[in-house]
Amino acid sequence: MEKSMTDPVCGMKVTNENICTDFEGKHYCFCSEGCFQKFQKSPEQYARKAG
Repeated sequence: MEKSMTDPVCGMKVTNENICTDFEGKHYCFCSEGCFQKFQKSPEQYARKAG
């Protein structure tokens, strides 16, 4: 069974770890390069939203 994560930017379920990063000790994966770039510009905002 694949584990899924939620993209912290758009809320889409992500089942692969092609585009990921770590921020403040937590691992985040993204559905697209666009969402990853948005996260990189303001990681605190999206990390807070992700809980």
